[in-house]
Amino acid sequence: MRPWIALALVGCTTAGCLSELIPEHAHDTAALEGDPLGMLPRGEAQRKLFCTDPGHDTVSKMMCATPPPVIRSLADLQRLLGVGFDGPPPPGVAITAHSSSLVARHISSANPRAIVFMPPRADGTPTPGHVALAFARGEQFVEVTSHDPDADEINLYLFRFTQACNAQPGGCTPADLLTDRIERDWLEVTVYEEELDNTIMDCRSCHQPDGDGKAKILRLQEHSAPFTHFLSSASAGGKALLADYHMVHGDEGYGPVPAAFIDKSDPALFARFVDANNAGAPQPNEFPSQTIEMEVAASTPGQPGDNSHPGKSATWQALFDRAVRGEAIPPPYHDVKVTDPAKLARAAAAYRAAVAGRPAQMFDIRDVFLDAAAVDLSFVPRPGLDGRGLLTQLCHRCHNPKLDQTLSRARFDVERLDAMPAAEKQLAIERIRLPDGNPEHMPPARFVTVSDAERAAMIDALSR
Repeated sequence: MRPWIALALVGCTTAGCLSELIPEHAHDTAALEGDPLGMLPRGEAQRKLFCTDPGHDTVSKMMCATPPPVIRSLADLQRLLGVGFDGPPPPGVAITAHSSSLVARHISSANPRAIVFMPPRADGTPTPGHVALAFARGEQFVEVTSHDPDADEINLYLFRFTQACNAQPGGCTPADLLTDRIERDWLEVTVYEEELDNTIMDCRSCHQPDGDGKAKILRLQEHSAPFTHFLSSASAGGKALLADYHMVHGDEGYGPVPAAFIDKSDPALFARFVDANNAGAPQPNEFPSQTIEMEVAASTPGQPGDNSHPGKSATWQALFDRAVRGEAIPPPYHDVKVTDPAKLARAAAAYRAAVAGRPAQMFDIRDVFLDAAAVDLSFVPRPGLDGRGLLTQLCHRCHNPKLDQTLSRARFDVERLDAMPAAEKQLAIERIRLPDGNPEHMPPARFVTVSDAERAAMIDALSR
C-alpha cells in the first residue's frame, strides 16, 4: 500500500494535511475544482512516494530509475515503456470508436481510443513483462498496464500530465486538448497506481471484477470477430469506422499511433494479447460481436454504414438488462456507429479548421453521439426505474459487497440498502445533491447524466 493511500485511509483528505506532499500550485482552487484526484500528490512528490516501495515491472523500473525519466510527450512515454514506433518490431495497434472505459462518453470515430501493446507470442503463451498503453485525446491522462514477472501480476497505472494551457486564464481550449497539441510539450507527469481508493478513477472497479483479493484482468468485452466498434480493414463495420475517422482526421496519426499504422488497427491481434496474458479469465458481460451484428442488420437495413435508424438485438438486450440489474458492467452499444451523421460532419469541419490554423472555430468534437442512443449507451439511466432501481443501475459497479471492506465507499452497498445506517444514507443524499462539477457528486457526471426527477427518486429511496 502506497503511503498516500495510507494517509487517505486514516482521514488525511484536506489540502493542509497533504501540504508537505503536494506541490504548491496544486492548492489552487482552480486546480482542484472538479478533479477527482485533485487532493492527491503530484509530480516529483508523488514519484518519490511511488518509489518508496517499487515493484519489478517496467513502470516501476522506469519511474524509479536514477536519474528519473524525462517525459515531455506521449512519444517519450511510449519509448520508455517499450511500445514506441522508433525501432523494430513495432507494437500492436487497436483503435476503437466506442468504449466502456473511463473515457466512455468521449470516444467515437471523431475522437477514438488508441491502444498500443507488445505483440503476443505466436504460440499464444504469456509474455512476461508485457505492457499496453491506452490514450484518447481530450483527457490529460494515459492508462497503462504493466506485468510484474516476479509477482506474475498485472499492475494498472494512470499517468497524468499538464500542458502550458493549464496555467492560462480560462484553461485549455478544445484545440489544446483535441488536436495533436495534447500529445507533446508536457510540463509535469504524475504516475498513480491502480489503488485510487475512494475515487471514481479506481482501476479495480473494472479490472478486478471478482472483488478484493481476486485476480486482476485485462478488459476486452468485444473479444471476438468482427470486433464491432474497432477500426479495422478486416470487417465491413471496421471499414465504415475507418472512413469516418479519415473524414475527420484525414491522413494524420492519432495519439500513440503514427499515420502509417492507423489502417493497420488489428483488434484480433489485441484479443490474442489479452487472451495470452489473462490466465484464462473470462470477460464479464462479453459482447458477442457476430451475433449482435447479424441481429442488428436483420432488424434495420443499411447497417453498419447507415445508423440513422438504430438496430435491435435480443442478444444485446439481455446483456443490457443484466447491467441495469447491477449484475455486470454495461455492454457496448448494439450498432457499429454511435455517431449522429450531421454532428460528425460538423465535427470534421471544425477539426479541419483548427489544424489549418483557425482554432477559434473549434468546439468540443467529442459531442457527436446520437441523442436517441443515450439510454442504450448507458449515458442516462433506463427510463421508468424507481429510486431503488436507479441506485442499482448507476451505483452498483463501485458500491457492492465485493469491494475491499476497509474502503469508506464499501459502507454504501446498494445490495443492502435496507440495512444501511441512516447516517450513511444521509451522506449519499448530500452527495447526490452536489452540483455536477463537484468531484464528490454522485453518481459521477463523468459516466452518467441524471435528471432532477431521477435525482429526487434516488433521494426518496434513501430517505425511507
